[in-house]
Amino acid sequence: MLTLLIQSCSSERVQTSEKVDTFTENLIQYVPKLETNSKVITGSSTILFPLWVLAIPGTNLLIVADNTDKTIRLFDENKPEYSIAGGEGRGPGEFESINQLHLGYDKRLYVLDLKLNRLNIFDIDNEGLNFDSAIVLEIEPNLFLQTIYVTELGNYGVFIQRDTGQQPETHFLLFRLDDDFFPAKQLLEMPGNDQQQVSSNLFIDSYFGRRTYWDLDNDWFYYITSHQPIIHKFNLKAESMGDTLHLDLPGRLNDPETLDLIKERLYFIEEDFHWEVLEESTSWPLFRDFKVQNNTMLFYIFFPGGDKGIYLYTDMASKEIKFFYTPYEFGRVYLREETVYGIDLSSAAGDYQLMAIDLLY
Repeated sequence: MLTLLIQSCSSERVQTSEKVDTFTENLIQYVPKLETNSKVITGSSTILFPLWVLAIPGTNLLIVADNTDKTIRLFDENKPEYSIAGGEGRGPGEFESINQLHLGYDKRLYVLDLKLNRLNIFDIDNEGLNFDSAIVLEIEPNLFLQTIYVTELGNYGVFIQRDTGQQPETHFLLFRLDDDFFPAKQLLEMPGNDQQQVSSNLFIDSYFGRRTYWDLDNDWFYYITSHQPIIHKFNLKAESMGDTLHLDLPGRLNDPETLDLIKERLYFIEEDFHWEVLEESTSWPLFRDFKVQNNTMLFYIFFPGGDKGIYLYTDMASKEIKFFYTPYEFGRVYLREETVYGIDLSSAAGDYQLMAIDLLY
């Protein structure tokens, strides 16, 4: 087991007047702060509901999915878009849902549409986005596709498997896929998300329960669970588990004052059964998302209190851990060099904004 240690003291402690729980207070006091510069991306002014963002390496180009009209936009981050593809529909290159944007190693864009059970493929060149082909996904019963990856080693996909019964359980399965993106070989089983019963025969993923997050970077597939500071690694080339990584984080205990703030922030969650999970839990989640790119890990801290969001930044080469602030609801992040791109769901204007956060090392 390889431990990534949080330094016991910081050269400059971060002072805050915001009410945060003990876990967050310890985090911002003892983990070095990474300074940032943030900006709203002006080229996205015509995008009403940004859903996903990708940043093409070696360029200033971004690809953004707009859920309002189901379009894919390509543009320079400082200029208006110059290429629009997709649109709502069932025809070639159109979507009924946009569940994932993926930039393959072949520099093509893969758009997963689970309503149509289809994978649309686009070429990216000086002309912009050009529809190439679509693959109809034929999936085995009781397997539900979540994400796909196109790598030099082959195609991979993560599926959810739901067990039937009085109290159904779920599992996430990593498969190697064939050229038609059909499951060819199961490689790994991961814990599923906690299930919550909402009616006599309906179970859904618990909003605040234990969840599993994953990502793929080069030859490695990584996953974590929301309540544990442990990173599991699976080597795609060797098809075997690697050493686990451990973040030296304390557990996070139930905090009534922070719970009141979370309820205020998430006022749109009206069902009591969601809140009962937090109210009755002795420990809370540590994380609410996870991203790995270019040997760098980003951990999205679960609702830290105050008026800001917090990410942990981990450089796998140096094993150094720092934190940086973001808008309170800043998700769907994508890292390009020293900039984190993402979607701010908590803007003062009340709409979604595409943002870039420069990390100042």
